[in-house]
Amino acid sequence: MKIKKIVAALLTAVMVPTFMSFEAFAAELTVSAENVSVSEGEKFDFPVKLSGNPGIMTVGFNVNYPEALTLKSVKNGEVFEDNCLETGPMDKSPYTVSFLDPSIKDTAKNGVLLTLTFEVKQGANGEYPISFSTDSLSGALNVNEEWIDMSFKDGSVVIGDAEEKQTELITKRQEDKTMFVTTEQTTAVTTEQISEETTEESTEQTEGESKTDENTALFDTIKLTIGSNIVRIGDKELEMDAKPYIQSQSSSTLVPLRFASVAILGGDASNSDSSDLIEWDPEKKSATIHLPQKDVTFTADSSEIIIDSEAVEMDYGVKAEITEGRMYIPFRALGNALGVAVDWDAESKTAIYTVK
Repeated sequence: MKIKKIVAALLTAVMVPTFMSFEAFAAELTVSAENVSVSEGEKFDFPVKLSGNPGIMTVGFNVNYPEALTLKSVKNGEVFEDNCLETGPMDKSPYTVSFLDPSIKDTAKNGVLLTLTFEVKQGANGEYPISFSTDSLSGALNVNEEWIDMSFKDGSVVIGDAEEKQTELITKRQEDKTMFVTTEQTTAVTTEQISEETTEESTEQTEGESKTDENTALFDTIKLTIGSNIVRIGDKELEMDAKPYIQSQSSSTLVPLRFASVAILGGDASNSDSSDLIEWDPEKKSATIHLPQKDVTFTADSSEIIIDSEAVEMDYGVKAEITEGRMYIPFRALGNALGVAVDWDAESKTAIYTVK
Protein backbone atom coordinates (compact mmCIF):
# COMPACT_ATOMS: atom_id res chain seq x y z
CA MET A 1 0.00 0.00 0.00
CA LYS A 2 2.85 2.39 0.79
CA ILE A 3 4.40 1.91 -2.67
CA LYS A 4 1.04 2.49 -4.35
CA LYS A 5 0.60 5.76 -2.44
CA ILE A 6 4.06 6.95 -3.49
CA VAL A 7 3.34 6.03 -7.11
CA ALA A 8 0.03 7.90 -6.96
CA ALA A 9 1.76 10.95 -5.51
CA LEU A 10 4.39 10.96 -8.24
CA LEU A 11 1.74 10.53 -10.93
CA THR A 12 0.00 13.59 -9.51
CA ALA A 13 3.30 15.45 -9.71
CA VAL A 14 3.63 14.59 -13.38
CA MET A 15 0.05 15.54 -14.16
CA VAL A 16 0.24 19.03 -12.56
CA PRO A 17 3.78 20.33 -13.19
CA THR A 18 2.67 23.97 -13.22
CA PHE A 19 2.12 23.86 -9.45
CA MET A 20 5.61 22.61 -8.63
CA SER A 21 9.06 24.03 -9.15
CA PHE A 22 11.72 21.44 -9.91
CA GLU A 23 15.30 22.08 -10.90
CA ALA A 24 15.80 20.90 -14.48
CA PHE A 25 18.07 17.89 -14.86
CA ALA A 26 20.42 18.36 -17.81
CA ALA A 27 20.27 15.37 -20.15
CA GLU A 28 20.06 14.45 -23.80
CA LEU A 29 16.95 12.30 -23.51
CA THR A 30 15.62 11.76 -27.05
CA VAL A 31 12.52 10.04 -28.39
CA SER A 32 13.00 9.17 -32.06
CA ALA A 33 11.56 7.25 -35.00
CA GLU A 34 12.66 6.31 -38.49
CA ASN A 35 10.98 6.77 -41.87
CA VAL A 36 9.20 3.72 -43.28
CA SER A 37 7.84 2.85 -46.74
CA VAL A 38 4.61 0.86 -47.04
CA SER A 39 1.78 0.12 -49.47
CA GLU A 40 -1.90 1.07 -49.54
CA GLY A 41 -3.94 -1.13 -47.19
CA GLU A 42 -0.82 -2.55 -45.49
CA LYS A 43 -0.46 -3.06 -41.74
CA PHE A 44 2.99 -2.11 -40.42
CA ASP A 45 5.00 -1.61 -37.21
CA PHE A 46 6.43 1.80 -36.30
CA PRO A 47 9.10 1.49 -33.54
CA VAL A 48 9.69 4.46 -31.22
CA LYS A 49 13.16 4.52 -29.64
CA LEU A 50 14.67 6.13 -26.55
CA SER A 51 18.30 7.28 -26.39
CA GLY A 52 20.51 9.40 -24.11
CA ASN A 53 18.59 8.12 -21.08
CA PRO A 54 20.18 9.52 -17.86
CA GLY A 55 17.79 7.53 -15.68
CA ILE A 56 14.05 8.22 -15.59
CA MET A 57 11.15 6.95 -13.52
CA THR A 58 8.37 8.21 -15.77
CA VAL A 59 7.89 9.63 -19.24
CA GLY A 60 4.85 10.64 -21.26
CA PHE A 61 4.21 12.27 -24.63
CA ASN A 62 1.77 12.57 -27.53
CA VAL A 63 1.98 10.77 -30.88
CA ASN A 64 0.57 12.83 -33.76
CA TYR A 65 -0.32 10.81 -36.85
CA PRO A 66 -2.24 11.57 -40.10
CA GLU A 67 -5.78 10.56 -41.03
CA ALA A 68 -4.33 8.29 -43.71
CA LEU A 69 -3.41 5.85 -40.92
CA THR A 70 -5.44 3.87 -38.38
CA LEU A 71 -3.73 3.01 -35.10
CA LYS A 72 -4.42 -0.69 -34.44
CA SER A 73 -2.28 -1.57 -31.40
CA VAL A 74 0.56 -0.48 -29.13
CA LYS A 75 3.18 -2.80 -27.62
CA ASN A 76 5.64 -2.07 -24.82
CA GLY A 77 9.34 -2.16 -25.72
CA GLU A 78 12.51 -3.06 -23.84
CA VAL A 79 13.10 0.12 -21.84
CA PHE A 80 10.35 -0.29 -19.22
CA GLU A 81 8.79 -3.39 -17.69
CA ASP A 82 5.67 -4.87 -19.25
CA ASN A 83 3.27 -3.36 -16.73
CA CYS A 84 4.61 0.20 -17.06
CA LEU A 85 2.77 1.30 -20.22
CA GLU A 86 -0.40 3.34 -19.90
CA THR A 87 -2.26 4.46 -23.02
CA GLY A 88 -5.05 6.80 -23.97
CA PRO A 89 -7.88 6.32 -26.53
CA MET A 90 -6.60 4.87 -29.82
CA ASP A 91 -9.35 6.16 -32.10
CA LYS A 92 -7.86 9.56 -32.93
CA SER A 93 -4.68 11.65 -33.06
CA PRO A 94 -2.89 12.76 -30.95
CA TYR A 95 -2.45 9.48 -29.12
CA THR A 96 -1.12 9.73 -25.55
CA VAL A 97 1.31 7.26 -23.96
CA SER A 98 2.97 7.26 -20.54
CA PHE A 99 5.33 5.00 -18.61
CA LEU A 100 5.85 4.75 -14.86
CA ASP A 101 8.16 2.34 -13.06
CA PRO A 102 5.95 0.83 -10.32
CA SER A 103 8.97 -0.01 -8.15
CA ILE A 104 9.86 3.69 -7.91
CA LYS A 105 13.32 3.49 -9.44
CA ASP A 106 15.13 5.04 -12.35
CA THR A 107 15.26 3.15 -15.62
CA ALA A 108 18.45 3.94 -17.56
CA LYS A 109 17.93 1.63 -20.52
CA ASN A 110 17.99 2.78 -24.12
CA GLY A 111 16.32 1.04 -27.05
CA VAL A 112 12.78 0.50 -28.30
CA LEU A 113 10.38 2.31 -25.99
CA LEU A 114 7.22 1.10 -27.71
CA THR A 115 6.00 -0.15 -31.07
CA LEU A 116 2.94 1.34 -32.75
CA THR A 117 1.08 -0.78 -35.28
CA PHE A 118 -0.76 1.17 -37.99
CA GLU A 119 -2.91 0.20 -40.94
CA VAL A 120 -2.88 2.29 -44.12
CA LYS A 121 -6.31 3.42 -45.29
CA GLN A 122 -7.45 2.68 -48.82
CA GLY A 123 -6.66 5.46 -51.30
CA ALA A 124 -3.76 6.87 -49.25
CA ASN A 125 -0.61 7.76 -51.17
CA GLY A 126 2.30 10.10 -50.48
CA GLU A 127 4.52 11.01 -47.53
CA TYR A 128 2.94 11.68 -44.14
CA PRO A 129 4.56 12.87 -40.87
CA ILE A 130 4.34 11.00 -37.57
CA SER A 131 5.51 13.39 -34.87
CA PHE A 132 5.87 13.57 -31.08
CA SER A 133 5.11 16.37 -28.63
CA THR A 134 4.60 17.17 -24.95
CA ASP A 135 2.15 19.44 -23.19
CA SER A 136 1.54 20.65 -19.65
CA LEU A 137 0.48 17.14 -18.62
CA SER A 138 3.47 15.22 -19.95
CA GLY A 139 7.25 15.04 -19.81
CA ALA A 140 9.99 13.00 -18.11
CA LEU A 141 10.85 12.81 -14.41
CA ASN A 142 13.53 10.95 -12.45
CA VAL A 143 13.22 9.40 -9.02
CA ASN A 144 14.57 12.58 -7.39
CA GLU A 145 11.59 14.52 -8.75
CA GLU A 146 13.76 16.37 -11.26
CA TRP A 147 12.41 17.19 -14.71
CA ILE A 148 14.42 15.83 -17.63
CA ASP A 149 14.92 17.86 -20.80
CA MET A 150 13.47 15.96 -23.76
CA SER A 151 13.94 16.25 -27.50
CA PHE A 152 12.15 14.52 -30.35
CA LYS A 153 13.20 13.25 -33.75
CA ASP A 154 10.04 12.77 -35.78
CA GLY A 155 9.53 10.17 -38.48
CA SER A 156 7.28 9.70 -41.48
CA VAL A 157 5.58 7.05 -43.55
CA VAL A 158 5.79 6.97 -47.34
CA ILE A 159 2.77 5.22 -48.82
CA GLY A 160 3.10 3.84 -52.33
CA ASP A 161 5.54 5.08 -54.94
CA ALA A 162 5.00 8.77 -54.20
CA GLU A 163 8.02 9.99 -56.14
CA GLU A 164 7.04 8.14 -59.34
CA LYS A 165 3.43 9.30 -59.15
CA GLN A 166 4.57 12.87 -58.50
CA THR A 167 6.73 12.78 -61.64
CA GLU A 168 3.81 11.40 -63.67
CA LEU A 169 1.49 14.14 -62.37
CA ILE A 170 3.92 16.97 -63.16
CA THR A 171 4.60 15.51 -66.63
CA LYS A 172 0.86 15.27 -67.33
CA ARG A 173 0.33 18.89 -66.25
CA GLN A 174 3.13 20.02 -68.58
CA GLU A 175 1.56 18.03 -71.43
CA ASP A 176 -1.87 19.54 -70.70
CA LYS A 177 -0.43 23.07 -70.88
CA THR A 178 1.42 22.27 -74.12
CA MET A 179 -1.74 20.81 -75.68
CA PHE A 180 -3.73 23.89 -74.69
CA VAL A 181 -1.24 26.30 -76.30
CA THR A 182 -0.91 24.11 -79.41
CA THR A 183 -4.68 23.94 -79.79
CA GLU A 184 -4.99 27.75 -79.73
CA GLN A 185 -2.21 28.17 -82.28
CA THR A 186 -3.72 25.50 -84.57
CA THR A 187 -7.08 27.25 -84.40
CA ALA A 188 -5.55 30.56 -85.52
CA VAL A 189 -3.75 28.96 -88.47
CA THR A 190 -6.77 26.91 -89.52
CA THR A 191 -9.00 30.01 -89.45
CA GLU A 192 -6.85 31.69 -92.08
CA GLN A 193 -6.39 28.70 -94.41
CA ILE A 194 -9.71 26.83 -94.62
CA SER A 195 -13.25 27.65 -95.60
CA GLU A 196 -15.67 29.56 -93.38
CA GLU A 197 -17.83 26.50 -92.76
CA THR A 198 -14.86 24.32 -91.78
CA THR A 199 -13.42 27.17 -89.70
CA GLU A 200 -16.59 27.52 -87.63
CA GLU A 201 -16.75 23.77 -87.04
CA SER A 202 -13.06 23.50 -86.11
CA THR A 203 -13.22 26.60 -83.91
CA GLU A 204 -16.23 25.30 -81.98
CA GLN A 205 -14.57 21.94 -81.46
CA THR A 206 -11.23 23.47 -80.48
CA GLU A 207 -12.81 25.93 -78.05
CA GLY A 208 -14.74 23.10 -76.44
CA GLU A 209 -11.56 21.04 -76.05
CA SER A 210 -9.65 24.05 -74.72
CA LYS A 211 -12.29 24.81 -72.10
CA THR A 212 -12.33 21.18 -71.01
CA ASP A 213 -8.53 21.11 -70.67
CA GLU A 214 -8.51 24.41 -68.81
CA ASN A 215 -11.27 23.43 -66.37
CA THR A 216 -9.62 20.07 -65.76
CA ALA A 217 -6.20 21.54 -65.04
CA LEU A 218 -7.09 24.73 -63.14
CA PHE A 219 -10.01 26.48 -61.49
CA ASP A 220 -10.82 30.18 -61.90
CA THR A 221 -10.87 31.10 -58.19
CA ILE A 222 -10.13 29.52 -54.83
CA LYS A 223 -11.75 31.23 -51.83
CA LEU A 224 -10.86 30.55 -48.18
CA THR A 225 -12.67 32.39 -45.39
CA ILE A 226 -11.43 33.10 -41.87
CA GLY A 227 -12.96 30.69 -39.36
CA SER A 228 -14.63 28.52 -42.01
CA ASN A 229 -13.69 24.98 -43.05
CA ILE A 230 -15.53 25.41 -46.36
CA VAL A 231 -13.43 26.33 -49.39
CA ARG A 232 -15.01 27.39 -52.66
CA ILE A 233 -13.15 26.13 -55.74
CA GLY A 234 -14.69 27.53 -58.89
CA ASP A 235 -18.43 26.88 -58.49
CA LYS A 236 -17.96 24.00 -56.05
CA GLU A 237 -17.71 23.92 -52.27
CA LEU A 238 -15.51 21.45 -50.42
CA GLU A 239 -15.08 20.80 -46.70
CA MET A 240 -11.58 20.66 -45.20
CA ASP A 241 -10.45 19.67 -41.70
CA ALA A 242 -8.74 23.03 -41.11
CA LYS A 243 -9.80 26.68 -40.89
CA PRO A 244 -7.92 29.83 -41.96
CA TYR A 245 -7.21 32.22 -39.10
CA ILE A 246 -5.51 35.50 -38.19
CA GLN A 247 -2.03 35.06 -36.71
CA SER A 248 -2.02 37.14 -33.52
CA GLN A 249 1.60 38.36 -33.60
CA SER A 250 1.53 39.50 -37.23
CA SER A 251 -2.20 40.09 -37.91
CA SER A 252 -1.68 38.09 -41.13
CA THR A 253 -4.16 35.65 -42.60
CA LEU A 254 -2.85 32.08 -42.51
CA VAL A 255 -4.22 29.25 -44.66
CA PRO A 256 -3.56 25.50 -44.55
CA LEU A 257 -0.64 24.96 -46.93
CA ARG A 258 -1.46 21.50 -48.25
CA PHE A 259 -5.14 22.10 -48.99
CA ALA A 260 -4.67 25.57 -50.49
CA SER A 261 -1.69 24.57 -52.64
CA VAL A 262 -3.35 21.47 -54.09
CA ALA A 263 -6.48 23.51 -54.90
CA ILE A 264 -4.46 26.26 -56.61
CA LEU A 265 -2.44 23.76 -58.64
CA GLY A 266 -5.55 21.93 -59.83
CA GLY A 267 -5.02 18.72 -57.89
CA ASP A 268 -7.64 16.70 -56.03
CA ALA A 269 -8.31 19.10 -53.16
CA SER A 270 -10.87 16.72 -51.62
CA ASN A 271 -8.00 14.28 -51.01
CA SER A 272 -5.15 16.74 -50.48
CA ASP A 273 -3.40 14.60 -47.86
CA SER A 274 -2.63 12.05 -50.56
CA SER A 275 -1.38 14.59 -53.09
CA ASP A 276 2.11 14.08 -54.45
CA LEU A 277 2.42 17.82 -55.14
CA ILE A 278 3.48 18.38 -51.51
CA GLU A 279 6.45 16.75 -49.80
CA TRP A 280 6.75 16.88 -46.01
CA ASP A 281 10.13 16.73 -44.22
CA PRO A 282 9.42 15.77 -40.59
CA GLU A 283 12.98 16.46 -39.41
CA LYS A 284 13.08 20.00 -40.79
CA LYS A 285 9.33 20.51 -40.31
CA SER A 286 9.16 21.89 -43.82
CA ALA A 287 6.73 21.43 -46.70
CA THR A 288 7.91 21.60 -50.31
CA ILE A 289 5.49 22.37 -53.14
CA HIS A 290 6.66 20.78 -56.38
CA LEU A 291 5.96 22.81 -59.53
CA PRO A 292 7.03 21.92 -63.08
CA GLN A 293 9.64 24.71 -63.16
CA LYS A 294 10.58 25.14 -59.48
CA ASP A 295 10.23 23.93 -55.88
CA VAL A 296 8.81 26.16 -53.14
CA THR A 297 9.56 25.34 -49.49
CA PHE A 298 7.99 26.71 -46.30
CA THR A 299 9.41 25.81 -42.88
CA ALA A 300 7.61 26.03 -39.54
CA ASP A 301 8.73 28.98 -37.36
CA SER A 302 10.60 30.51 -40.29
CA SER A 303 9.87 33.77 -42.11
CA GLU A 304 11.76 32.60 -45.22
CA ILE A 305 10.49 30.89 -48.35
CA ILE A 306 13.03 28.82 -50.26
CA ILE A 307 12.32 28.99 -53.99
CA ASP A 308 14.64 26.38 -55.47
CA SER A 309 17.83 27.39 -53.58
CA GLU A 310 17.05 31.08 -53.12
CA ALA A 311 15.73 32.39 -49.79
CA VAL A 312 12.97 35.02 -49.93
CA GLU A 313 11.82 36.87 -46.81
CA MET A 314 8.08 37.07 -46.24
CA ASP A 315 6.58 40.52 -45.65
CA TYR A 316 6.29 41.89 -42.10
CA GLY A 317 8.35 39.02 -40.70
CA VAL A 318 5.33 36.70 -40.62
CA LYS A 319 6.23 33.05 -40.02
CA ALA A 320 4.79 29.73 -41.10
CA GLU A 321 3.55 27.64 -38.18
CA ILE A 322 2.05 24.27 -37.31
CA THR A 323 -1.42 24.39 -35.74
CA GLU A 324 -3.37 21.25 -34.80
CA GLY A 325 -1.06 19.12 -36.91
CA ARG A 326 -1.38 21.28 -40.05
CA MET A 327 1.20 23.58 -41.64
CA TYR A 328 -0.23 27.11 -42.03
CA ILE A 329 1.31 29.86 -44.16
CA PRO A 330 0.46 33.49 -45.09
CA PHE A 331 -2.08 33.47 -47.92
CA ARG A 332 -0.38 36.27 -49.88
CA ALA A 333 3.05 34.66 -49.63
CA LEU A 334 1.62 31.41 -51.02
CA GLY A 335 -0.05 33.12 -53.96
CA ASN A 336 3.06 35.12 -54.82
CA ALA A 337 5.27 32.03 -54.60
CA LEU A 338 2.97 30.01 -56.87
CA GLY A 339 2.53 32.88 -59.32
CA VAL A 340 -1.22 33.40 -58.99
CA ALA A 341 -3.19 36.59 -58.37
CA VAL A 342 -4.21 37.26 -54.75
CA ASP A 343 -7.08 39.38 -53.43
CA TRP A 344 -8.71 40.02 -50.05
CA ASP A 345 -12.42 40.59 -49.37
CA ALA A 346 -12.41 42.57 -46.10
CA GLU A 347 -16.18 42.37 -45.62
CA SER A 348 -16.36 38.56 -45.72
CA LYS A 349 -12.76 38.08 -44.51
CA THR A 350 -12.01 35.90 -47.51
CA ALA A 351 -8.68 35.22 -49.19
CA ILE A 352 -9.09 34.83 -52.96
CA TYR A 353 -6.70 33.20 -55.43
CA THR A 354 -7.36 33.77 -59.13
CA VAL A 355 -5.84 31.17 -61.44
CA LYS A 356 -5.60 32.02 -65.12
